[in-house]
Amino acid sequence: MRYPNRFLSHALFGLLAGWVCVNGTTGVYGQTSGEFPAAVMPWIEVKVPARSAGILATLKMREGQTVTRDAVMGELDRESEEVELGRSQEELEQVKEQAENEIPTRLAKKVLEIARLDFSRAQDARRTLKQSISQAELDHLELEVARGELALEMALHQQRLALIQLKIKTHQVSLAEIALRKRAIHSPQTGVIAAINYQQGEWVEMGKSVCRLLVLDRVRVETLLPAALATSKMTGQKVEFVQVDGVGVSGSYPGVVVFVSPEQDPVNGNVRVWIEVENAQGTLRPGGRGRVRLQRETSVSADGARTTTGSRPQ
Repeated sequence: MRYPNRFLSHALFGLLAGWVCVNGTTGVYGQTSGEFPAAVMPWIEVKVPARSAGILATLKMREGQTVTRDAVMGELDRESEEVELGRSQEELEQVKEQAENEIPTRLAKKVLEIARLDFSRAQDARRTLKQSISQAELDHLELEVARGELALEMALHQQRLALIQLKIKTHQVSLAEIALRKRAIHSPQTGVIAAINYQQGEWVEMGKSVCRLLVLDRVRVETLLPAALATSKMTGQKVEFVQVDGVGVSGSYPGVVVFVSPEQDPVNGNVRVWIEVENAQGTLRPGGRGRVRLQRETSVSADGARTTTGSRPQ
């Protein structure tokens, strides 16, 4: 998971802390009212990078647009990459022809076959009539057989090298295809374009963020709870988020606790808690405020004993 903008996160955290000071718990840790101020954060925020450097040739997105996963949002100039891919493919075809060419091997086998036949005939003739074939001629024919065997080995060796070159050129074509694909800017998630940092015709450095994408089909609601209430056992607990706008309550949404921070504020004893809330209709916006309502209200008595008072009425 990519965490949201740190500035926004810190600002909302300060807002929650201030809200807790004004409207939050009273007394010792663990005394609760059952409702806690909360802020809406995007579930995922992605700064979509340029995977290579170049001029932004086309721009196929705008702020506020919803894009699907792997959709092409823009493209860098790609002339040199297309030429490199074509060159690599032609070299691959050339090496493939060499690897599939069996003529040198077949020729070497035929030459060796004839050399062995001539040497065998000479041996037979020498056994029949010793004076018919001199030893020098026999040695020469034996040398031709050895040359034929080495020529066949060399032809097979060259074919193996061609097969290795074929694999290398195949990898080079794959790299050229990857380089060409990197010229396109793809959406890594289905989400909403929140900001575009470059316009068509501008130079983009590799790794620079071209746009900012927010995944909002679900959101992360962040709240602060007393340390006595926010325990690791709380993970997975169902809660309710009540959205509050300038007029009043504008809706309520079920949620699930997905994270309880292992850290506690040493001043007020609060613990950060994250809640996952479905947002298929897009009614919740990052930066929005509201309250988290726990389904079971927990309190701490004066002697420190924890008690559960049951489900809070809706």
